[in-house]
Amino acid sequence: MITVKAPAKINLTLDITGKRPDGYHDVAMVMQTVSLYDTVTVDFAAGDIFKH
Repeated sequence: MITVKAPAKINLTLDITGKRPDGYHDVAMVMQTVSLYDTVTVDFAAGDIFKH
């Protein structure tokens, strides 16, 4: 089992500037980190290919 903190951010601006050949979009953004976070826990099931 792995538990980590996932820090939050706020997008002050977010502009889609184009579409890439792989289907994803190019973006330009201004962001600010904040002191909030989520706690994420991942538990691997028996037979998973990842070593833990």
